[in-house]
Amino acid sequence: MATKSVSFLDKIPKCVDLILVQEYLNTWEITYKYFAAFKNYSNLNDIEISGILDLNVKTFRSYKSSGKQLSDRLQEHTVALIALFKHGINVFGSDIEFKNWLKTENFYFDNESPGKNLKTFSGIKFIDDRLTAMEYGDNV
Repeated sequence: MATKSVSFLDKIPKCVDLILVQEYLNTWEITYKYFAAFKNYSNLNDIEISGILDLNVKTFRSYKSSGKQLSDRLQEHTVALIALFKHGINVFGSDIEFKNWLKTENFYFDNESPGKNLKTFSGIKFIDDRLTAMEYGDNV
């Protein structure tokens, strides 16, 4: 009987749960490969991702090429973003639909786009909470 190989992405929580994210951070070594995984998973480009992570593009790319150790902030931020995108893609059915929602003005975000909140962990958690509300019938 063949066993299915489990990647590190499969183990990332399917929503931004504070305890699960912290447990993941304590269990796995978060390296530059998470940047590539997030880029692939989200279909965002280096400029968009570096903006979200509050890095300049050159610094972001240097992490990928040098294998440099990520700061604790970048580790947490990257894992939370992957968890958020997993949840968003599950709710919307595709990365394109989720990214469109992130760019659209929304009442719950003071008529700003939800994507403006991707730079902080609390903002990511707020977006994730809205996704959960939508799963339970709140359609905004």
